[in-house]
Amino acid sequence: MSLRLVLIAMSGSLASVPLLQSPASATSVYHAVTFEENDNSSDGVFATQTENAPTPLTAFASLNPSFSNPGYTFTGWNTASNGTGVAYADGQTYDFGSDLVLFAQWQGSYHAVTFYENDSPLYAQWSANASVAVTFVDNGGAGAVAPLSGPSGTAVVLPGGSGLTDPGYVFAGWNTQANGLGTAYAAGSSLTLSSNLTLYAQWSANASVAVTFGDNGGTGTVSSLTGPSGSSVVLPGGMTLSNSGETFTGWNTQASGLGTAYAVGSAITLSSNLTLYAQWTTSKFVVTFDADGGSASLPSEQFAAGAAPVPLPSATLVGSTFEGWFTAPSGGTLVGAAGAPFVPTDSVTLYAQWSTAPASTSATSTTSVVLTFAANGGSGSLAPVTVVDGSSTDLPGGAFIRPGYAFEGWSTSPKGRGTVYVAGQSIAPATSQTLYAVWRRAAAVATLYGAVGDFPRFTTALTPALSRQVMRLARVIRAKGCREVKLLGYTASTELGSLDRALSARRAQVVARALRVDLRRLRVRGVTIRASGQGSIDRRTAPVYSRVEVFLA
Repeated sequence: MSLRLVLIAMSGSLASVPLLQSPASATSVYHAVTFEENDNSSDGVFATQTENAPTPLTAFASLNPSFSNPGYTFTGWNTASNGTGVAYADGQTYDFGSDLVLFAQWQGSYHAVTFYENDSPLYAQWSANASVAVTFVDNGGAGAVAPLSGPSGTAVVLPGGSGLTDPGYVFAGWNTQANGLGTAYAAGSSLTLSSNLTLYAQWSANASVAVTFGDNGGTGTVSSLTGPSGSSVVLPGGMTLSNSGETFTGWNTQASGLGTAYAVGSAITLSSNLTLYAQWTTSKFVVTFDADGGSASLPSEQFAAGAAPVPLPSATLVGSTFEGWFTAPSGGTLVGAAGAPFVPTDSVTLYAQWSTAPASTSATSTTSVVLTFAANGGSGSLAPVTVVDGSSTDLPGGAFIRPGYAFEGWSTSPKGRGTVYVAGQSIAPATSQTLYAVWRRAAAVATLYGAVGDFPRFTTALTPALSRQVMRLARVIRAKGCREVKLLGYTASTELGSLDRALSARRAQVVARALRVDLRRLRVRGVTIRASGQGSIDRRTAPVYSRVEVFLA
């Protein structure tokens, strides 16, 4: 172990420096920092710095002697030669509260060695590939797809046909030939560019789709329409269809009219097979009465097909006798006299025709009486009848109507307690009077009309054919003026009584619900519908009884 003597240079001579001082005059103690070059174990190069107060360490570049270590770079100081002690930065402040030895820390410098062949150097030269384009042709379709381009050798992803359309066809990819006999490429596939290329859209025909038309209670046929899925067709009218008392109004996806409605002449895009049902509304006619110079008690009358007959009005013309209503101003066909019922089949004008009244041959004035007729709870009109005094007249029939009642004749009393006459009876009234219609409540007798069926086994839903049967039933109810409908559901035996009752009841309820909808469409009100299930019946006839029987009153 070597000993090192550190001498501290002081101003003045050593003899003038006191070795001991009294405590009262003592100053801070000096401490030394020794800097070791630390380039190898045998190197003894060092430098020192002595201070008695916190002071920055001497900068590495200012050390005397200076430190060097060829091939290495100084990185800082450390209290251990191998750098595992406390590190100090170059110029860092130290408190000099104790002596300290710091070892220089070195990091090797790296350098590159370049070897040359020692002949002329060669450098690679590069030039960009030529630009290549892929163009796309609609090939009978419509629209456009943007071309793709890039340097030869690069890859592109082929687009789909979203910018192209071809009604009735679906895009099926690309091909190097329009007829599809070249190289095929799928949309989204990768293609390496090598030369300019034209690709043609390929199309495959959509599946054929048909639209069929149902008469929905009418008669006649409308030819079905067919075409590829995605194409469009124009819906025809109902010129080839007819339905007594009904007017064709268009088409619907449900016979009841509760589906999607389509007007005549509208375009529909085909997507799947479809059945459209003719829609009907009650025909309405206007009967106009032309009095031909006279005056009619009713100028015109509206009539809905299936409703009660129109009672013909009375007409008067001074000096003329009313002969009745005709289909033409002169000649024509006699429709009826005043009060006669008339059922038009189209809007029509009826004309009054007159005959000249004979001149009186007597100076004696002729008196007459007038019979007027009251509906007495019914509806309609009946012209008064004028009877010459002393003459007789035949009483008219039931021009009045009263739902649920039957006309029985006439009475001089509204309550039928006076003199009662029957229709067609000849009377010679002595005075003008009013005769009142006599009514008798008609007994509602339910009779079997038919059935709605057959239902497929274990089902309760209405098929299109069953829906048409319900619509026909509604029209019959309107035409007959029925006020009560009784529906009895039946089913083939399922070997389980509770299921038989449930199936039969549900079928009757489904028919009742559809019937109410159809009656509302026909503007029929006041009809009572009762539905019940009867379960199954004798097995020998059960297969034909998966239906709903209908009784009308």
